[in-house]
Amino acid sequence: MAEIVFDHVTKVFQEQIALEDISFQIEKGEFVFVTGKSGAGKSTLLELLIKQQEPTAGNVFGFQKALGVLKEKEIPHYRRRLGIMSPEIGMLNNMTVYENVALALYAVEQGGKGMKRKIMRALGLVGIAEKAYAYPKELSGGEQARMLLARAMVVNPDVLIADEPTANLDPDAAWDMMLLFNEIHRQGKTLIIATHARELVTIMRKRVITLVAGALVADEKNAIYNQKAMDIFEERRVLQERENKLEKNINIL
Repeated sequence: MAEIVFDHVTKVFQEQIALEDISFQIEKGEFVFVTGKSGAGKSTLLELLIKQQEPTAGNVFGFQKALGVLKEKEIPHYRRRLGIMSPEIGMLNNMTVYENVALALYAVEQGGKGMKRKIMRALGLVGIAEKAYAYPKELSGGEQARMLLARAMVVNPDVLIADEPTANLDPDAAWDMMLLFNEIHRQGKTLIIATHARELVTIMRKRVITLVAGALVADEKNAIYNQKAMDIFEERRVLQERENKLEKNINIL
């Protein structure tokens, strides 16, 4: 059963195409990498999925419901089913690890009874339970990333979404993070990870969706990092096809 569906989705920002006619679906329990170089549309895709942005055309579906028809009061309930690990949602340095993770529970109105148990379980899952009352500046880069993962997982989401989770980590810490993602996947969670970490994607051998200049150019299972993601000639091809299509439409008009 598909948990996530993109149906001919296009997103345009001030006449710049961020995503063009994107279609795919993700089944419950899949582990999917979304790859492409900076500016390819990875973060935009995730923002549409968590309903921080609205598509210019097409439809996004989450858990068999079109996100475009969700009422304002339904959006928090939808987001409770998502665990979001993003550099845009950083840590607060004046709060302890415990307090930072607690923020996610408050955001989805799950504070109160059982809160400490949930937080410590999430910190235990990522291996930093002993750091619960430390401050972020007292953690290594890898431990800080684990704290952000704990914050995403503390709400017990159906789908974990991570945007460039290893971008600022050394190779050992980045690999540790991938092992954690793999363990979370083994527990039955659906994972969607946007990254340009070529070596890690290749080693993990999961499903790989490849974006180039906002176009979906490959969708492969049990795959390595697709070289089209960084191929300047592939990018030129996509942009040329887009320009040709635009000129054709203008001529028709």
